[in-house]
Amino acid sequence: MDQQVENDADIASPNGCSVDGSLGSRIACILSYNGSTLDICINYTMLAVNLVACKRILTKQQRRRDLLALLFGSVWIFQICLCLFLAHVSENGIGCAGISIVWCAMAGWAAWWLRQQQRNANRNKNNALFAPTRTRRRKSLKSSQTNYDGGGGVWDNAWLVANAATLFYYFVTEDIITTVAHICALIMGILLEIWATTSNK
Repeated sequence: MDQQVENDADIASPNGCSVDGSLGSRIACILSYNGSTLDICINYTMLAVNLVACKRILTKQQRRRDLLALLFGSVWIFQICLCLFLAHVSENGIGCAGISIVWCAMAGWAAWWLRQQQRNANRNKNNALFAPTRTRRRKSLKSSQTNYDGGGGVWDNAWLVANAATLFYYFVTEDIITTVAHICALIMGILLEIWATTSNK
């Protein structure tokens, strides 16, 4: 009886999902943080926040939007497969649970895109200052304003603070491996943006 209770406690561990059960129930456990209401609220809020950030960026870029939808669909698959795999290889049969890799990858992608756009805007403004004629200077300034909109605005700052605060919260409350996974996901998002930019040329 005691052994059964112990096993049930392991399966219900808030840190991950058990290898036991059907594939559908295990995926549901992963996506629902094994029933952790706090983690559900935090992470699905961050998913929504980063979806809005990506949507704002890609509003007028149909080709990149289609490409990145495919890439981030792959990130969802990677998140689920990783947790299923960890459950199989762990000694206690408990894997990870969650969607933080997905929204962290989205945050990394958006942060890198905004950084590049801000750099391009600054370069255009500098070029405008040294434009030899008034007409070329006016066109260059107009280009810098058109190519990048909203850098450093209220939304961008709030988005950055929300991501940083969430990452810090999990750094304080979870094992270091969680933070390592978040950092790797951020880097994954940056690499996806670099690859998408290269493929779009």
